[in-house]
Amino acid sequence: MFSNLFPAQSPLVRTCYKWAAVGASLWFRFPSGNLNVIGITGSKGKTTTSGLLHHILNESERKAGLITSEFMMIDGKRKTFKNQHPTPWEIQRALRRMCRAKCEFVVVELSSSVVDQMRFWGVNLDTVILLNIDQDNYPDYYPNSAEYVQSKGEIFRWLNRSSRKPNIPKMAIVNRDIEYFDIIDDIPADKKWTFSVKKSSDYHAENFEFSETKTKFSLTLPNDHLQIESKLIGKHNLENIIAAIATSISWGVPVASIPEYLKTYCGVPGQIESIDAGQSFGCVVDRSLTPERLESTLEILRKITTKRLIVIWGGKAPIDPEIYQESIKHLTRYADEIILTTDDPAKADPKKIAQEVRHILGKEEGEGFFEIEDRYEAIRYALYCAESGDLVLIAGRGDAPYQLIGSQQIPFDDRVVAREILSFAQEKEMI
Repeated sequence: MFSNLFPAQSPLVRTCYKWAAVGASLWFRFPSGNLNVIGITGSKGKTTTSGLLHHILNESERKAGLITSEFMMIDGKRKTFKNQHPTPWEIQRALRRMCRAKCEFVVVELSSSVVDQMRFWGVNLDTVILLNIDQDNYPDYYPNSAEYVQSKGEIFRWLNRSSRKPNIPKMAIVNRDIEYFDIIDDIPADKKWTFSVKKSSDYHAENFEFSETKTKFSLTLPNDHLQIESKLIGKHNLENIIAAIATSISWGVPVASIPEYLKTYCGVPGQIESIDAGQSFGCVVDRSLTPERLESTLEILRKITTKRLIVIWGGKAPIDPEIYQESIKHLTRYADEIILTTDDPAKADPKKIAQEVRHILGKEEGEGFFEIEDRYEAIRYALYCAESGDLVLIAGRGDAPYQLIGSQQIPFDDRVVAREILSFAQEKEMI
C-alpha cells in the first residue's frame, strides 16, 4: 500500500496509515471495544504463539479469532491477506467479523514496525505478551537496536493507554530471561506475569526433553505444577509454549486441561509442521522460502536430530545461482542426505534447475545426494529410507496446496502427501 510508494519509515507513510486507520475504525464502529484483545510481540515466535494460544482458547470453549501478519481466522476458516501485513481496513474489518461471530477473544500478532506505522490505531489492547528481543537481528526498519528495544516498550505503553473495558484488566506477560526485562517491567499494568527458562519467574520451565517428534518439560506455575508434552519441536519453541500457557491460565482456562489441549496442536501450517502418523522417526514440512529461513530451520532441526537429517529440497524459479549457492551452503553444512527434486518451477525447466544445482553442489549421486525429479517419489523415497532417530525435512513449499509447473496448478500439498505415504507404510508394516 503506502509503504510501496515511499520508504516504510517515512512520516508520510505513518500519517497515511493513521488516517486510513481512523477511517476504518469509524466505518466499522471500533469493534475492538467488544473483544478481549491479546497482542503478541517479539523478534521470533509470534505466529506460533498466536496460533497455539488461539487453539487453547477455542478448545476451552472461549471463542477466539486470530489475526497474524499473513492471515486471519474465524470459526476455523482462514483468509489470507493480500500483502505481508494487514492494512488498517483489513484489521478493522476482521475485528468486526469476529464481533458478528460472537468471539470473546482475539489474538493479534504485533510486529513493532507495523504498530509504529499506526496500522493498529483504534485497537484497544487488553493483554500484551513479549516473547523475546533479539538486539543483534533487528528489522531494517530501525536504524539501531536501541530504537528497536524502545519500540517494544511503546507497545506496553499503548496497552496502558488503551480504553478500559468492564471487568477486563490490562495485563502484561513478559519473558523474564530477556536482557531488557527491567525496562519493560517499569511500564505500568494492572497485572503482570513472567515466564522463563533460565531465571526464576511465575511460569518456569525445566527438565527439557527434545526429540524428532515432540517436546517435553516440567512447568512450575503459581500454586501448581504441570508435565507438558507438545508436538512443537525444538528448544526455540519453549518460550512460545510457556507464554501461551501463562496467558491461557491468566484468562481462566483450567490448569488441568492445558496438557491435553497442547497435545492436539501441530503448529502453524507449513512452518516446521510435524507430520506424525505414529512412525519411529520425525517428519517435518517447512516453507523455507529463502536461504535465511532454510538455514534457521536446518539449525533448529539439527539440534534435535539424534541420527540422520534427510532433506528434500528443490531450487525455485526463476533460476538464480546466487540463491541456490547460499541454500546449498546451508544444506551441505547441516544435512546428512540431500534429495534434489522439483519445487515450483513455474515456466522454468526443472531439468535446467537441477543441472544448475548439481553444478553448484559438486557431488555425485550416492555421496549423501540423490536426485528424484518427481516430488511425490522423492518424498516416498525419503520416508521409506528413514529409520528410528532420523528426521526428514520436506522443505520449500510448506502448506502450499498447488505445485506450479509450467502454466498449470497441480494439486499437491506436501503435508497431505507425507501423511498418505506414512499411513500406507504403517498399514503395510513397511516402516
